[in-house]
Amino acid sequence: MRVTKTFQLVFFALIFLLFSFQEPKLKKRITDTNFKYEFYVADDDAEIASSDRTYYWFKGGAIHNSEYGVAGQLLNDDFNKFYLSNQLAEQGIFNNGLKVGLWKTWHSNGAIETTQYWANGRKRGMFHRYDGSGLLVEQGRYREDKKQGEWINFISKDTVTYKNGEVVANNVKGAKVKAFFKRLVTKIDRSNDPPKQKTTKNSNKVKTSPSNTKPKAEKKGFFQRLFSKKEKPNGKSK
Repeated sequence: MRVTKTFQLVFFALIFLLFSFQEPKLKKRITDTNFKYEFYVADDDAEIASSDRTYYWFKGGAIHNSEYGVAGQLLNDDFNKFYLSNQLAEQGIFNNGLKVGLWKTWHSNGAIETTQYWANGRKRGMFHRYDGSGLLVEQGRYREDKKQGEWINFISKDTVTYKNGEVVANNVKGAKVKAFFKRLVTKIDRSNDPPKQKTTKNSNKVKTSPSNTKPKAEKKGFFQRLFSKKEKPNGKSK
């Protein structure tokens, strides 16, 4: 009798340990031509509550997304996307096919690329984008999946103001900076030009009377005309 009770206790203990260390959900792993994916799917197919949000689902060995219906298992819980080099490319959380919480993407060299918060499949809160060296390129804020407030581009030095996704002001600082440097370069180029010859005030004043149009060689001086002798037909001079 005691042996039977001991055996039952050991059996239930083994069952408990087996389920305790067993992964609660089966993680799926797939690979395409560019990336590797690790993710979970929901136990039951959930109905789409809204058609203006993008749902992600799994079917036929691939991940799909749609706004107007699903035809597979909705992605749920942790999601990881890798480059073929095993470098992490994207990471976030799904809730019945919708992105929630903080999502991040990385460049292939491992540098952070973007950070974005999501709420029930809509972008919300601050967005940041970085270049391959880790420098901040762009930042702004979303509200209900639409750009809101000031968006700054640190490369072009532009600041654009949005209201509900529509542009209400565009302060193109970059154009002013470019114009300044253009004027500066033009000024430097002109300083390298050869110096101009100085001219007097009267140098540009030229009399253009008809008598001045004849070449100087054809004109006779006053004394030449005075003492010139005109020969008569008979050879005598006057």
